[in-house]
Amino acid sequence: MHMSQPSNASSRPLRAVRNDAVILEAATRLAAAEGWSGLLFPRVAADAGLSIRPLHERFDDRESLAADLWRLRLVSEIVPALANVVAAIHGNGPEALDEALQRFSQPSIPLQAASELLMVAATSPDLFAGVRADLGGHLDSWLSPRPRLLTRAEAARNAFGIAVALGLLIAARRYPSRDVNLTAYATELWCAMQKRLAPAKLPSRIAEHLDVAINFGTDDPAWEKLLNATVVTVGQLGYERATVTVISEAAGFTKGLLFRRYETKRDLFLDATRRMSASSMEANLAFQHAVSQEYSPGIAGAVAIREFMRPGRELLRNIFLEQLRLAIHDPEIRASIDSEIDPVMTDEAALMGASEQLIYVHTGQALANGVVQLQVLYPSAWNLPYDVVERALAAD
Repeated sequence: MHMSQPSNASSRPLRAVRNDAVILEAATRLAAAEGWSGLLFPRVAADAGLSIRPLHERFDDRESLAADLWRLRLVSEIVPALANVVAAIHGNGPEALDEALQRFSQPSIPLQAASELLMVAATSPDLFAGVRADLGGHLDSWLSPRPRLLTRAEAARNAFGIAVALGLLIAARRYPSRDVNLTAYATELWCAMQKRLAPAKLPSRIAEHLDVAINFGTDDPAWEKLLNATVVTVGQLGYERATVTVISEAAGFTKGLLFRRYETKRDLFLDATRRMSASSMEANLAFQHAVSQEYSPGIAGAVAIREFMRPGRELLRNIFLEQLRLAIHDPEIRASIDSEIDPVMTDEAALMGASEQLIYVHTGQALANGVVQLQVLYPSAWNLPYDVVERALAAD
């Protein structure tokens, strides 16, 4: 794909330079409020108060617009915010970590837009290349162990903090009305980071349920095949590119047969999402509980992180991120997923007070979401010893 050329204010007409700025501001607002679908040229032009012509003159397509939006507007927002989290982990008190995490828990419009593009990048190779070009060096400095400079344990603490931040950003967009005070959690997390535990040898237990075909619970092989083709195609191409034609061909169905079961692609994905969430949540908790009983809660937490990040599960992570992304912008998809997740999370926190329960659920979801997001952005992160944080939090 041909990408747009960098703007050069000295060689381009003033009107074109002004249009660029107006377009990127509109694109930032729309990416935050409406997501990937908001970056369609007619929508951006309308929000910017321009005709569609300047967009066609400047950008080849939505991916090229997104690439420039990331490079020229958004990377300068998210990199300093992540750097503050890393610095606060090694700072003199929990107040700095609380402040750094609040920036993700109460995100600005540019940070919300950056989160959207980070999630889309998982299924957009061109956008991913741009994201990695700008973020890769920073992630290397924070997460790549180096002799006498950064130990594996220190890298794991940095990675854990970054995962929490990225996950809080997703959670803030998904539940904008939640009023969560993170001060107590930030204090607990900072204190856990200061314990400086040495990495333990983790059990080699593999979460095999993450490698088997999803059971959607229909008891109908053809129906199972259709639902599986839906989530796999969305994980490979993203929801917008996964057309009904592509899904039906992958399932071996005609479009007519597909529409006999579902009126729209959205209805199909909604059903697949609900069934997948129910199946995966139950299996994930059973796996973690088994490891916890045999070893300890902290070890189980670290093993769970490792298994979600394990290489070879890229498609599963992409599917998960697309579910999360669409749930941000579609209340019905969000409610469908939450109806399967929230009761289980609430049961886990049953002995806590209402306020503590909300914090537990919110930060637990944030960590799970952020771990997946981080692994997409930095594949070698899976091999870090997260037990140095999980054991400290669990007081193993």
